[in-house]
Amino acid sequence: MTGWSDRPFGPETPLDGVGRAGREISSDDGESKRVYEPSRWPGWIAKVYRDPLTGPAAAELGRLVAAPAGMGPDDRGLLDRCTSWPASRIVESGRTVGVLLPKAEDRFLNARINLPGGRRSDPRQLTVDWLAQSTADQRTGGVGEASGQTRRQVAESFLAVGALLDRHGLVYGDWSYRNAFWCQDGSGYLIDMDSCGFGSRPWVESPGWADPLYPVSRRPRLDVYCDRYKLAMLTVRCLTGERGDPVKACGALPEPKGELAGLLRQVLTVQEAGRRPSAAELHAALAGGPARRTATGTGSANVTGARRVGGVRSGTARRPTPAGRPTVTPPGTRTSPARPRAGQPGTPLRTSVGTPTTSGRAAARRNAAKPPAPKAGRGKVLAALVLTGTAGWFAARLLGWI
Repeated sequence: MTGWSDRPFGPETPLDGVGRAGREISSDDGESKRVYEPSRWPGWIAKVYRDPLTGPAAAELGRLVAAPAGMGPDDRGLLDRCTSWPASRIVESGRTVGVLLPKAEDRFLNARINLPGGRRSDPRQLTVDWLAQSTADQRTGGVGEASGQTRRQVAESFLAVGALLDRHGLVYGDWSYRNAFWCQDGSGYLIDMDSCGFGSRPWVESPGWADPLYPVSRRPRLDVYCDRYKLAMLTVRCLTGERGDPVKACGALPEPKGELAGLLRQVLTVQEAGRRPSAAELHAALAGGPARRTATGTGSANVTGARRVGGVRSGTARRPTPAGRPTVTPPGTRTSPARPRAGQPGTPLRTSVGTPTTSGRAAARRNAAKPPAPKAGRGKVLAALVLTGTAGWFAARLLGWI
C-alpha cells in the first residue's frame, strides 16, 4: 500500500523530476490532460491538469498536500488506507501543473467483468457502480455477490472518511459511482481527493447524485452539509444495492426502523441543510459505537487527541450557514436564525472548546426542563375513590395522583 505517509518525494516536485512515464491510465478525462504511473515511483500516479492551477486554487492544493501533517496518527492512517490523498504538487515554471497521488491497491483494480459472447474484460476498477446492484446483477456481471457483511464494512469505510473530512472542515463534493472503489474484503477507497476544498468547494455533480438543496440551477458552492447528503445516498446504495430514490431505498435497509435508518431519512428529507446529522453520527449508528457530540449538537467521530487541520481543535465543530444558499424550510415552520460561519467577516471566532455563547446560555435557561407538578396527597386520592368509586380510581391514574 502507498499513501501520503510514505511518499518518496517532498510537497513540491518539478515536472521534469517526475521522470519517464510508465503505464498511461487515461488522457483528456475531465480536468486532467494526462494520468500515468511514473516509472521511478511504483504505486504512485501523476495527474497532469488540462489547465495549470493559479492563485487560490494552487494555494488550496498546497494546503491539501500539507493537511495530513496537522492530523493525528489515526486520521493519517485512515487517509492512507482509504483515500488517494494528494501528496505533492507538480510544478513547472512556478505554476502548479499537476499532482502526485497514491495509486489504489490492486485488490480494487482487478475486477474482470462478464462481456457478451462469454468473454471477460481486462482487469478494471471495481467501483461502487457494481455494489449498487442486486445480487443477481452482480452474479451476472461476474464480480461476485457482495454479502451483507461486505456491504456493511464498505459503508463503514466511507462513513469513517466522511467523518474525518467533516471534522476537519474539508469538503469533497464529488461523490459518485466511479470515484468510490470497493472489494470483497469490505474495504472502500475514494479517489480524486485533490479536488477537495477547505470549508467549501466549487459546485460539482454526477448524474444520479443530485442534492435538492444545492440545485444545478444555482450551482452554489458545496459545503459539509451537501457532503452529508451525498454520503447518505452512498451509504444507502452500499447497504441495499438500490440505485433509485434513496428515501424509498431506506425501506430495504437491514433494519429499516433502526437508528441508522432514522438518521439516514433525516439527512435525506430535512429541509434545512444545517440540521442534517453528521457522518460521525451515521458511522456510530452503523458501527454500534457512540458519536461524540459538541456543544452545537454536531456529531463528531471519536477524535480524542486529534487536531483540526485549520488550526482549531476538532472538538469545536460548528454548523456554518451554507454559502450562497438561502435556508429552505417548509411553509409555516419557525426556525432559529441561521448561524454565520465562524471566521467570516464580523463573526467572532470561538477559541474555547465547547463554551456556549451568551445567547446559547440564555436559550439553555429558557429551555430548561420545568419541575414536574407535585402529586396529590393520599387524602385527596382516597376522597376521589370514595366519591366516585372505580371511575375515580381511573381518573386518579390518568392525572398521575397514584
